[in-house]
Amino acid sequence: MENELANYLWKKGYMAVRAAASGAGVRERFQPDIVAAKEGVLLIIEVKEVKSSMRPIYVRAEQVEGLRELARRTGGKVIFAVKIAGGEWRFHALEELKQLRSSYKLEKPDGGLKLRQLEEKLFKRSKKMSEFL
Repeated sequence: MENELANYLWKKGYMAVRAAASGAGVRERFQPDIVAAKEGVLLIIEVKEVKSSMRPIYVRAEQVEGLRELARRTGGKVIFAVKIAGGEWRFHALEELKQLRSSYKLEKPDGGLKLRQLEEKLFKRSKKMSEFL
């Protein structure tokens, strides 16, 4: 899944790299699944795959805190990329997750943004009227 998303982002103009240790066991520092950048915006991406859009996704608290620390150190934006079986990619901001006791919950995996919608939020394309004059 991670390679599929990295290739998709690359084709859309991003620098996208799958972290070599993503998915590995115990490690001293947290690594996301993918790091991507475009036009000066750094994305720290955690990839999730679900078989049904009807079920929420749960993420360990340590994983979320690791993503937050990476964002703090780099100024990047944490994104959860969700692939629903047979569907397209959906992208969720860290703020969409609800904190539970020892984990976080993403209630509606299919409710995220499509890549085009995410880019509209990340890269403000509109210009002020004064820029045209």
